[in-house]
Amino acid sequence: MIPNIHEVEIHCPNWGAKPLQPEPMPIWYVNNGTVTESDTITFEMDSLYSFISAIPAPTSVNGQTIKWAYSNLMPNQSGSIMLHLLPSGQAVLGNYLDSKLSIAPLNDTIPTNNIINLHQLITNSWDPNDKLAEPSGMIKAGTEIDYTIHFQNTGNAAADNVVVKDTLDSNLDLLSFKLTGASHNVNFAMEGNGIATFTFYNIQLPDSGTDMAGSNGYVAYKVKTKLGLAPLTVINNTAGIYFDFNPAIITNMTADTIEIPLDIITTAEKVFVIHASPNPSVGNIVFAFSKNINEQANLTITDANGKIILQQNNITSTQNIDLKNLAAGIYIATISSQSGTETVKIVKD
Repeated sequence: MIPNIHEVEIHCPNWGAKPLQPEPMPIWYVNNGTVTESDTITFEMDSLYSFISAIPAPTSVNGQTIKWAYSNLMPNQSGSIMLHLLPSGQAVLGNYLDSKLSIAPLNDTIPTNNIINLHQLITNSWDPNDKLAEPSGMIKAGTEIDYTIHFQNTGNAAADNVVVKDTLDSNLDLLSFKLTGASHNVNFAMEGNGIATFTFYNIQLPDSGTDMAGSNGYVAYKVKTKLGLAPLTVINNTAGIYFDFNPAIITNMTADTIEIPLDIITTAEKVFVIHASPNPSVGNIVFAFSKNINEQANLTITDANGKIILQQNNITSTQNIDLKNLAAGIYIATISSQSGTETVKIVKD
């Protein structure tokens, strides 16, 4: 006899927030178990958030805690909530809003996917049509990435149809693709060359001037990177959003970079050491990695999110590397030569 399996899962994109800008927050949940579930979804919002509305309406709103009761969620069935919040004008740019989302029962088979801790950066700009990747930055080969494409009708009339076309990076495993949620009824098709098309027929999406909250929509999916990808392989993705017969609106580009395996770095540390000087630097920097002044290496510099900022081949231990064009901040420099591979943190003032 197969035992009953209780397993519910919840998702929510972790994008940024702008003070006094209504924040649409799509929530998606699914029953991955073998029995029908009925319980509660709880959202504990940051103190600088104010509740505006939600579809469906919450069961209760008590201070900063919002709750929804879900019932009779059958195995493999999913549901969604479109939550609208307003960040306070007291929110300081560069700080974070910290909220918590959970779905009960919490003692099911995989409790780790029942809770999401949101850590949302407060920004000074906001593009209503964007694409997000989680995790973002340095990842291992074979990692499953959650992508969310968010769109908003900022025209002056309702959109009859919305089409989102997303060309998946060639380093993604198309066989692992899984549609995980959408704000409205959506038709999905995947072409052989990796173009995912999400079509919202007769969506009647109102314009933002008529209905700010209702003018938003989203689609979300999961896909894994291919196994065996070389370290520092970059996975980029953008999407095009079509409102009726208007030209495509192109989203930002997401970027993930395959990390250097820890065992390679550990082995390299035993025989291969690099020094960056001066560090911090305001301009030129030298990476000393060999006593042999003729030995050459390849240099890769990435930012804190894993995005490649600079690449330079065939450098030497005495060569000045010009960093004047880099913005002030913290970067990771990777040196690869015949002696090994090593990374070092550098600071640009």
